Amino acid sequence: MRLLLAQLQRIAPRLSMGSIEGEEGTGKTLTAHALHSAGPAAAGPFVCCPASRFFNEPQEGHRYGWTTDILRESHGGMLFLESVHQLSTGQQEALGEFLHWFDDRRFPCVGPETAVERQIGLAAQNDAIPAQVVFSSAVALRQTSEQTTPFRDDVASRLAAVRFRLPPLSERREDIPLLAQIFIQRFARTYGKTVRGLGPGTIPPLMRYGWPGNVRELENVISAAALETESQWIRPIDLPPLTAGKREASNISGMNPQSGASASESPGDANLNLDHAIRGHVIRVLQQTRGNKLRAAHLLGISRSTLYRILGADQE
Repeated sequence: MRLLLAQLQRIAPRLSMGSIEGEEGTGKTLTAHALHSAGPAAAGPFVCCPASRFFNEPQEGHRYGWTTDILRESHGGMLFLESVHQLSTGQQEALGEFLHWFDDRRFPCVGPETAVERQIGLAAQNDAIPAQVVFSSAVALRQTSEQTTPFRDDVASRLAAVRFRLPPLSERREDIPLLAQIFIQRFARTYGKTVRGLGPGTIPPLMRYGWPGNVRELENVISAAALETESQWIRPIDLPPLTAGKREASNISGMNPQSGASASESPGDANLNLDHAIRGHVIRVLQQTRGNKLRAAHLLGISRSTLYRILGADQE
């Protein structure tokens, strides 16, 4: 992250076009805002739009391969086009044409057209186009999976010329306590509830979880826990169920990334453990009640304090 911040500070003042790559929830929009604030177009607007809505499929009735109203709205500022990896083949053709025009800083008329402009088909000046264009992608454009539309090599190379990569939260677990504290402070300011931080035993379960939703998921979990807690400190029992995601905490010593059990415990042994089975059933009921512990305790026929003890036994 320090290398990323240094890259942002070094490139932002002279950035014309670039791309931000990172999984969902890693903070691509926040990064784009940071680039805009530190760049030459900071005084201009910041316009965010899904790339699939900005670029048009080639068909009759479309004068240009992009939405000129959005282009005009971003005049003198930054145009941030999200999820460019989702573009179809036809939309990628429009993107390639767009890059050509942007490099020349002369677009087909996007502002009010004069008679001369209508005749020659070109805007006289670059006064109706953004100063910066930044794209975001949830996958590396040169490594699109078989499930996505293959990306054109020439377009991918152009977008990757200036590229910022946001690492998933699983690659920077040391940031989890700091990020959690930032979210707690934000929650306290927004809702006027006195929540001071993470209590004893709360950090380990946060560090063990795989965080498939990355920073966005962490913020949602912390906000839910801050709302739930009856204390000034978030306790393990306040955390919503952290079920196994697509990415396990495989770098935690002694853990099996496939099952979440210790390396010395086989999957069969784990299934025979009574505490493990009870807690698994409680978590499934909690999922059905969408984290409502009072309702879950009622359905299970146990007290809320007993529910807390069952959940806390694994989290302490």
